[in-house]
Amino acid sequence: MLKADLHLHSKEDPEDYSIVKHSAKELIDIASKENFEVLSITLHNKVLYNEEIVKYAEERNILLIPGCEITIEKKHVLLYNFSQEEIERINSFEDLRKMKCSHNLVIAPHPYYPHPRALMTKLKKNLDLFDAIEHSHFYTKYLDFNKRAIRLSKEVSLPLVGNSDTHFLFQFNTTYSFIDSKKDIGSILEAIKKGNLKVQTTPLTLLTFSRMIFNCFSPIKI
Repeated sequence: MLKADLHLHSKEDPEDYSIVKHSAKELIDIASKENFEVLSITLHNKVLYNEEIVKYAEERNILLIPGCEITIEKKHVLLYNFSQEEIERINSFEDLRKMKCSHNLVIAPHPYYPHPRALMTKLKKNLDLFDAIEHSHFYTKYLDFNKRAIRLSKEVSLPLVGNSDTHFLFQFNTTYSFIDSKKDIGSILEAIKKGNLKVQTTPLTLLTFSRMIFNCFSPIKI
């Protein structure tokens, strides 16, 4: 079983660079210490995947999967195994429908969170595009917006993928997945589509939950 997190941000992110302080390499170093074997750095509308970063991860026993958190029709969608050129050609769900191939993976991130970029009703309207639904780390025992996503996952038989959506390092290693697969990109994406994985998650404490909100909305970013 491969320990994996497929929703991560670093300061190279063109949208969240003002709040994310860690670099992709720093994130990989921390992941290595926590025994992760598979990561995807999913910047907003930018694929961070090149020979240097791939080699850096490989030297730490980590396989990087090219990924991106793209905005489609004002909603966030996680895309894997797409090139930057392909990403830039996707402006609508119909564009994605025409472009998606068998070697790609599409995940619905935090679909029912109270955020303007959450998919909400557009998930069901475009359900044919999605291979999996995200179980996000951002919840507590008393407040959990994952519940609706979990119900939908069961209703339509789409796998749940645990991700941390890390913007701050204290989020990392709170929610992730164990994937039953060989350690190569094609096998991992296929294993996810088949549901050969399990979510490992721990609710955030109220202190960590509050810290996350403060860091996102404070005028002084730390």
